Amino acid sequence: MVLLIEKVRIPKAQARLASTIEILLVALVGLSGCRAAEDAPNVSEEHLATERTAAERLLDRSITFHDPDGVWNRVALPLRWTSARPDGEVALDFEIDLFPNDAFAMRGRYGEALLNYRASEGTWSASLDGESELSAEDRAKAGLVREDGFFWRNYFGFLGGMPMCLKDPNVQFESDSFEVELEGKTVLALRANFHPEVGADTWIFYFDSETAQLVGCCFYREDPTGDGETLIFEELVTVAGIRLPKRRTWYTNAEREMLGIDELSARTE
Repeated sequence: MVLLIEKVRIPKAQARLASTIEILLVALVGLSGCRAAEDAPNVSEEHLATERTAAERLLDRSITFHDPDGVWNRVALPLRWTSARPDGEVALDFEIDLFPNDAFAMRGRYGEALLNYRASEGTWSASLDGESELSAEDRAKAGLVREDGFFWRNYFGFLGGMPMCLKDPNVQFESDSFEVELEGKTVLALRANFHPEVGADTWIFYFDSETAQLVGCCFYREDPTGDGETLIFEELVTVAGIRLPKRRTWYTNAEREMLGIDELSARTE
């Protein structure tokens, strides 16, 4: 939501877009690839209890809850992703496929245009309203100039891949978890920064204290009450054995202004 500049934000939010967009873009660049499985080898409960930090144990618990069979980035995930403004108007409606080895495809409506996009093995291609010869203006409006053209793959891979894709060397978690109130409920939280070469923004990830389900996250640059945004995750949808958050509601941190809602569902065709 934060990155879909012209199409997703409500008009009065336009003036403050730059800083929050940069924050999430940094994360997407740093985590592009969202690696799987070999980054999270199976280890004994005894080892988890004695050798790993509280943050590592909580993240492992959460990944086990969401991806109990360890298939993230090993199987294809056929999804439908819609994003709506606070008034209910649909800003985008995509069928997306997350393939192994970070291959990606999507097709659907972005604002008033029909966007078709594919990325695989370091290359990408796209068409807008069936036209593959795009002007510089069209490429910019469709997000095809960001991150060397891999913006869409990184965006959906990151948002759709949490918490699995947080198992990444660029994510530097503080060693301890802590308790906070989120939506009137006490949850466990982890604070993380990125490798200095990636960026200096701060993220907080929220987990159900009993199941370790990922229930939200917050990102900010300087002050969690003054800039950045919070995402609240609700319900789950199971795709290829992976439990993914079904609904993501976006709020500003400062005014608690609702920016929009993402809905995720499984495709059966």
